[in-house]
Amino acid sequence: RADLSAATGFKHSALSVLGIALRPPSAVPLSPWLAALAAAAGMRRPTLLLLDGVIKPENVGSLFRSALAFGVAGVVLSPGCADPLYRKAIRASMGAVFLLFS
Repeated sequence: RADLSAATGFKHSALSVLGIALRPPSAVPLSPWLAALAAAAGMRRPTLLLLDGVIKPENVGSLFRSALAFGVAGVVLSPGCADPLYRKAIRASMGAVFLLFS
């Protein structure tokens, strides 16, 4: 546990799990990404959430969580937004950042 806490920078309980994944590219071409989105049930077109200048990771995570609850198909972030894969954003999103395309 001490090694894990030192590596991540915060305290872990006995039941901590470490997940390692490749980070998606920071700039994805928009056209193929939009073509891959599916509309929510009862909708003709997919709905997107556009975030511009949201600098607090907790707010980014909360917006991802709300977007998932409302059936949003994907999230587009401007370069000035907080990283949705930062630990505070992941915690606030309750894992929604892994379920939504961004």
